[in-house]
Order: sequence, then C-alpha cells, then structure tokens
Amino acid sequence: MAAFVDLSRSFLSTRQATPANPARPTPPPFPRPPFPWGLLQHFKVMPPPLHS
Repeated sequence: MAAFVDLSRSFLSTRQATPANPARPTPPPFPRPPFPWGLLQHFKVMPPPLHS
C-alpha cells in the first residue's frame, strides 16, 4: 500500500512539475478551459441584460 501511495504521489508531483510535457495530455486542458468558459459565461450573462 505504501509503495502504491508513494508511486501515485511521485506521479502527481511529476505531472504538476511538467505541465508542458507532450506525453501528458491532462495538464494542458486545465489552463485552456478557463478562457472559453469565461468568454461563454460573459456572453451568456451579457445578452440577457442587453435584450431586456
């Protein structure tokens, strides 16, 4: 059990330390979603008041 936790811990730390790693397609998605999500939210929140 301890070994498994150690492995997962080291894996997580490695993933966080290397966000620009091309072998890991998980890190990139995090910094990218915020942009589209924010724009979508702004557009969705702005249209209602303007139309009203």
